[in-house]
Amino acid sequence: MHQRTLLLIDDDRVWSGVIARCLQELGYKVIFADTCAAGVKAAREACPDCVLLDFNLPDMDGCKAAFAIRKDVKVRKTPIIMASNDESKEFEAYQHCQVDGFYFKMWPLERLKGQLELLLLRVDMERGNLSRGDIRLDGVRLRVIKDSQPIAELSADQFKMFSLIMTKAPEFVTEADITSYVFDEDPATDKTDAIKMLAYRLRKNLGAVVGERIKCARGRGWAYQGPEDSAE
Repeated sequence: MHQRTLLLIDDDRVWSGVIARCLQELGYKVIFADTCAAGVKAAREACPDCVLLDFNLPDMDGCKAAFAIRKDVKVRKTPIIMASNDESKEFEAYQHCQVDGFYFKMWPLERLKGQLELLLLRVDMERGNLSRGDIRLDGVRLRVIKDSQPIAELSADQFKMFSLIMTKAPEFVTEADITSYVFDEDPATDKTDAIKMLAYRLRKNLGAVVGERIKCARGRGWAYQGPEDSAE
């Protein structure tokens, strides 16, 4: 499997060291820059899978760095997560800096891990790299392809749910994670009925052969389990 590369642009060496160790334990390759100028240069040269960018840096603010990275055609679609010690910067990060994610440095690291997984899932779909066994997902047309032949065109919500459980396969995905990713709502919100209906429509669109691969287990959530998973 391709090792993910994350570019960490931050001048706080203590925080950067802690984050880097955690990400390396998760299998990421981490490269560093402690100024915006160095970070923009590193992004162009390394073409990382994701950028974790501090909101405030000594040479320029993070917004300007994000815009500079977006100007380069090679990395303009690379997801950027803005990090800050000030939780109130979240709105500005999304609205003015136009980044893909925000991470308050006091939040649990699991929250950063979750953001990374979901953003990289999007990247995989855009690059056409999301596949498992005989199934491949076309994130541009929201199609499911089996053995090189399109078998279904899904709604946006159906596609998001299918891509999420396929990425985690053969493990089960909790309803809380589905609620957060598919419906963009608080994970604590009870969306059990909505998820069941979504899964029903997804199975129906996929057809009997592929639809039956979507499993549900009470208390565990939902999973995609294809023929290749019987040997795992």
